[in-house]
Amino acid sequence: MPRLGTNESDREARVVVGLALDPPRHSRGSVAVRGILTIPLFVVAVVIGVAAGFMSLVAWFAALFTGRVPDGVQEFLVGALRFYANLLAYAYYLTPRWPGIAFSPQSPHQVTLEVDHVKLRRAAVFFRIILGYPANLVNGLLVLGALPVLVVMWLWGIVAGREPRALHQALALVLRYQIRFEAYGALVTPTQPFRGLFGDGVTSNSTPDTPTALLSAPLSVGSSVADLAPVAPVDPATSPLPTRWFVSKVARAVVIVILVLGVPVYIGVAVAERPLITKVQDVVARSLAASSYATTVKAMGDFERSVRGCATSTYVGCAARAATTASQELTRASTKLADSAIFPSNARGQANLFVADLDELESEVTSVQFSSSVSTSMNVVQNEIPLTYSNFKSSYRTLKADLSG
Repeated sequence: MPRLGTNESDREARVVVGLALDPPRHSRGSVAVRGILTIPLFVVAVVIGVAAGFMSLVAWFAALFTGRVPDGVQEFLVGALRFYANLLAYAYYLTPRWPGIAFSPQSPHQVTLEVDHVKLRRAAVFFRIILGYPANLVNGLLVLGALPVLVVMWLWGIVAGREPRALHQALALVLRYQIRFEAYGALVTPTQPFRGLFGDGVTSNSTPDTPTALLSAPLSVGSSVADLAPVAPVDPATSPLPTRWFVSKVARAVVIVILVLGVPVYIGVAVAERPLITKVQDVVARSLAASSYATTVKAMGDFERSVRGCATSTYVGCAARAATTASQELTRASTKLADSAIFPSNARGQANLFVADLDELESEVTSVQFSSSVSTSMNVVQNEIPLTYSNFKSSYRTLKADLSG
């Protein structure tokens, strides 16, 4: 990867993906078990994703203070994106050969990826998550909307051994958007991924497909494919993969259909996830509430037994020592429930009452800890604490019922 130059901030940052736009021949057997063949690759992708997440954090801090991503971090993230691009291309039936695990370009290439290394604006780096939300939404719609298309591709590939050209090009555009979105999120480029979502141009039925080398050639401002001089025939095995993608109108229409399909699927997934999330919240909240309750009951039991044995002449000091130990345990019990967001919405009100009773109990025990009056300590221990403790137990029973329901 070229190192960052002195004038790189003036150049447009590109994420260049190369992929054949003509569907390749597949082995029907490999298409049938493609999902199984991708499992080890996705396992590796998870591990690489964890490392890439850490490196993206490093890139964020570095770019925030220096306006650039360090060369080594940039190279690692681009290598991870290259592996991810090859994995997705294979999973989307865009390439026929198992890609293996590689971070560097390999020959013969099935997918190529190059990213310009440019300076970044610090403000855009700081607000990257917010700025990337629209792109993230589109990415989610594309991923979910592409699922029915992948089913069609799978069935078609098993029967014919080759995918429809329009579907191949549409999924290629989806893949390129995903890679560009990931590159934007990982801070290896400041460029939003929307450009080129529907291709870089349209091929007409009357015009033969643009040669590979012609598609790979750079276009100057104001020029078109027709303006470029014809090129000599090249060997497809050694020719560069097209990086400027001129696709059919049908492929563009399929991308629009994928986006439209993604909307109800996105809503359906959100609705289906909500009960699951609520159940998970119930389990977590019930466990934390039970643990907090058990800690409190034990602390108050020890406190009551200790105070019961205090003589009147030494009551203040004896009760204060017992309260010191109990106060520490009550603080630990209260800390477990510091974030009320762990409770589902239907139990959040009762959870607040439970926590309030626990806080009041802790406050009363603390008052005994720092009291210097026998009468005050006795009044709190014999009258106030028992009442609050009873309310605390009642609140827990109600909360437990809410979480179980």
